[in-house]
This record gives sequence, C-alpha cells and structure tokens, in this order.
Amino acid sequence: MSLKVRLKYIIKNNLLFKSNTQPVKVLAIGVDCPSDLLLLTDFFQIKRSSITFQNNFKPHLEEAEALGFKCSIECKDKHDLIILAIPNDKKEALGLVSKSLKILKEKGYIVFDGQKTVGIESIMNKLSFLNFTLISKAHGKLVLAPKPKTIPHSVEEWDNASQLSLNKNNFLTSPGMFSYKKIDSGSELLGNFLNKNIKGQVADLCSGWGYLSIIALEKNSKIKKLCLFEANYAALMASKQNLKDPRACFHWEDVLNLPDQEKKFDFVICNPPFHSKAKYDIMQGRKVIKTGYKILKFTGSFFMVANTHLPYERNLRNYFSKVDKMIETPYFKVFRATMPIINP
Repeated sequence: MSLKVRLKYIIKNNLLFKSNTQPVKVLAIGVDCPSDLLLLTDFFQIKRSSITFQNNFKPHLEEAEALGFKCSIECKDKHDLIILAIPNDKKEALGLVSKSLKILKEKGYIVFDGQKTVGIESIMNKLSFLNFTLISKAHGKLVLAPKPKTIPHSVEEWDNASQLSLNKNNFLTSPGMFSYKKIDSGSELLGNFLNKNIKGQVADLCSGWGYLSIIALEKNSKIKKLCLFEANYAALMASKQNLKDPRACFHWEDVLNLPDQEKKFDFVICNPPFHSKAKYDIMQGRKVIKTGYKILKFTGSFFMVANTHLPYERNLRNYFSKVDKMIETPYFKVFRATMPIINP
C-alpha cells in the first residue's frame, strides 16, 4: 500500500497537476496493488474506466478488471499521466521508462515509484534529463516529472535492450523474466531426471520461458500433450517462441489459483517460485504442490525442484503416499511424489 501513501502525499501537497482536459487519461504500469489507484478517480473526477492498468501478471490484471479499470498487456495510446512501478530488474525498468516517455502526452506527467529495496535509486541516477520532484516516504521513493522537451538518444537504447533476445543458452528471453540470462540451475538439475520415462498428458506449472517443457519434449517421444501454465504473459509468449513442438499448448493462468480441472495429467513437472515481493515465500511452493495434486491422475507422478533450505517435504507427504528425494545438492533438491492420497 506504499504507492497509495505516496500518491496521497503528492495530492495533499498539490504536487500533482489538475488538467482542464477531461477526462484525464491515466496509465498504470506494473502496479501490483490496483486498489492503490482508486484515489485518482476522486482527484481527477474520472471514471475507473479512464484508468488503464497494464501488467504482464494475470492475477493483478484480474484484480484490476474486477475494480472496473481498463486492462491491457501493452498500451500504445497517449496518456496525460503515467504511473510506472519500478520492477526489480534494472534493464526491464529502464525499458519501461523509455516506453512510458514515448506514450506520454506533450504536457503530461510521469510518476516512477518503487521501494528502496528494488533499486529505484539506481534508476533515478539515469533520469538527470528530467526536471523531477522526489518524494521519499513509506520505505520507498516517488519521482514526479513533466514530459521533457527533449529525450536523449540513449533512452531509446533502453527500450531496445529490454526486448526479447537470445540468452547464453540460445533461448529467447527478456529482462524481468525468471532466470532470463541463462538456464536456472534448479531447472537444469530437474531436467536431468526427465529422461525417457515421461509419457501421456503432462503439465508444466510455472513454466516460465519454457525450459523444462523443452527438455521433457526433447527427451520423451511418448508425451502426447504438454500443457504449459504460466501467469507472466511475456514469459509465456517467449516460451511459444522457444518451443515449436506441436505437442505443446500454452495457458496464461495463475497456477496458485488454477480454475478447477479434472485429474487428467499423467505427469506434473515444476520449478515453483519462492519469492513474493523480494522475500522468501514458502506458501508459493505449497500452493503449487496443491495445484499439482489436484490435476494429477492417481496413477501419476509429480516432479519438483526446490531450494535445499525450503521445507516442502511435510507438505508433499500431505498429498502423496510416496515421496522420493531424487537428489540433494548444497543449493537444490529434486522430488518425485507418487500415489496421490484420495482424501488428503
């Protein structure tokens, strides 16, 4: 809710412009709490549909849609006010800054907001061409600036650097995706156990840019269909580029709240997320385990990799009668769970 606190502050102190043009068009990019934006409807006297909510992450878009905001994966229309929540990855952040300035109206204002922990200070160091006001409040910082008369050529390069490109392993990824620079070591470890014994209907939960699915399909000719489930739209679209096997199908879904599905999968593979807002969050993995159990046949197998220090063993045994630790290294461990419990 810290964005809300900082927005309240700039409104209360008359730092945010009041436009004579009605309705004001607002674009929010990357905000993870859509309700923080509701106060703008009162301030500008606009309908919620005048606020466009842009996000790659499906749960945030669904929340914004429920609030009545207009939702988009990527907006190219011009706006009077753009609010950009600075993400963790610096290349992704600078790319979004560049895109935002392109679609800001000539007399518009832009807001960059972020927690100190995501490195907003390093982004601010790149914004000397802006005549900005800085607000430091609620463990974060907010930068407010009018659109500059001229934008340095280097800002265009920020956008180029944030596009899809080949990583060290020759897969298409972009900044901000999980392990976009190279194959994640945990996924690589799990991939070693997906040899020739995977068949039938397969699900890849939290599939990212598609590495585990690529390996599973390359090694297992008896797979009939492999469904990738991923909440990050950009990552899912990258996986489509990386994976041209006709047995693959792609689902933009929040794995932690997957719509009810029948128990139709023979195998489930996953490298679940373990961070939430830059903190360890064991509940993420626990929810993925529960989803895997729900969609797995009673004769099926559940493969999972996790950081060694995260205690998922008890949770796995709540849903499966047999849990085997295939390998444990100083950093990762791989599980194969079978014999799902009928009434856990």
